[in-house]
Amino acid sequence: MPAAYAGWALLMSMVLIVSSVSTLRYELAIVLPDSHEEAANVMVGCMGIACATAIATGLLIPWLGFWILGDSFYVELHGWLWSVPALIVGMGVYQAVNAWCTRTREFTWYSLSQFALPLIVIGCQFTAALWGNRTASGLILGTLVGQLVAASLMLFLICIRYGTLIRSALSLQGIRTALAKYKAYPLFMTPYTLAGTIRERLVYLLFASSGERSGLGFYNVSSRLVNLPNSLVSSAVRPVFFQHAASTDFRLLEQPVNRALHVLAVCIVPFWVIFLFHAQPLFAVLFGEPWREAGLYAAILSVPAIPLLLSNWLDRAFDALGRQRLAFLLEIIFSALSVIGLAFGVLYFENVLVAVCLQAGVLTIYYCYWLAALFHVADFKRSALVRLLLTIAGLGVASSLLAGVIRSVSADLMSFAVSTVVFSVLVFAYLVLLWKKDRRKDRSVVP
Repeated sequence: MPAAYAGWALLMSMVLIVSSVSTLRYELAIVLPDSHEEAANVMVGCMGIACATAIATGLLIPWLGFWILGDSFYVELHGWLWSVPALIVGMGVYQAVNAWCTRTREFTWYSLSQFALPLIVIGCQFTAALWGNRTASGLILGTLVGQLVAASLMLFLICIRYGTLIRSALSLQGIRTALAKYKAYPLFMTPYTLAGTIRERLVYLLFASSGERSGLGFYNVSSRLVNLPNSLVSSAVRPVFFQHAASTDFRLLEQPVNRALHVLAVCIVPFWVIFLFHAQPLFAVLFGEPWREAGLYAAILSVPAIPLLLSNWLDRAFDALGRQRLAFLLEIIFSALSVIGLAFGVLYFENVLVAVCLQAGVLTIYYCYWLAALFHVADFKRSALVRLLLTIAGLGVASSLLAGVIRSVSADLMSFAVSTVVFSVLVFAYLVLLWKKDRRKDRSVVP
């Protein structure tokens, strides 16, 4: 039920705000050293910082727990505050070992870990529900077990394959030297990440303070589902792109980046239009009638999710270009605007949907501006962005007209099914034509 998800989402907001910076973002530096030995010292230092952060958080929680959770949630969740440090350690280790996989080009392991983590968590939560624990406690327990299992499994695999190298390279002096060398990450990327995480998670604290249990649950589930495609795409593409961008001149990647953005737009926009047409009935069918309203939240949140989905796999580009400070300033400015809009909607209008709309508007502008700023810094041609915008607009209009016609002659679920099949065929045909065109081009350049 929405109320159960509300308590779990609030506790996880506490965890994610801290865990997002628990490593001081040193995991990003694991990819950069020339030698595996130096990278091993960064990785172990990264894990040590995460453990220290978890201990500090555990000491502060008894003092801050009631203030963060508020009257309506403290009684329900105070018994699970002990899980916060454990989750922070699990997430910190998981981030570090995945960065090592990116460095060593173990992309199969990386992809499997990204795919397995949500499956393990959902499986544990489902098991807790089958045992009769269908409250926030069951969701928290499932998340804790899933996160620790995934982190332990990845750490075990790293130790099996690279354990000898890592053990021979480690030294206290090596760790201190490596962490000092990459101090730009705690200086710039940590506040950058913290600002973004607070922007994303503050909504839960505001909803909790206003007693909006159902609204908080709707927002949490819809936000997770809307951002699931983004997580899958960015998790699959980001490590490959970052590893390549870190080892070459980023400005040489202009054509591949433009090509990827164009293909993503063609593959994403038509199905986004289908979702806008059918969000509420889909939520009612998948989760039950009490969740129908969550479809409206999801439709609103899907608007900024589109520019984010197009560009999120590029989020390490500012690192590759050495412009972390610019990325930090952009994040700080728009995070502040997002929080102001959200708070204005909750406190002034006293309407959760208005607050979500204001936040979605600010985020849409931010993600579009972020991509434009990246093109400017990388000295990419702005005309490519104009073509991308025209492509998205054209696809949106054409898809809306076609989806509207289909819906006018069939019921909700049938309309969804027919639209999905039709758009899938059209997108697949486009990809096949693109593939054939590339093959002809490759043949033409072969001597």
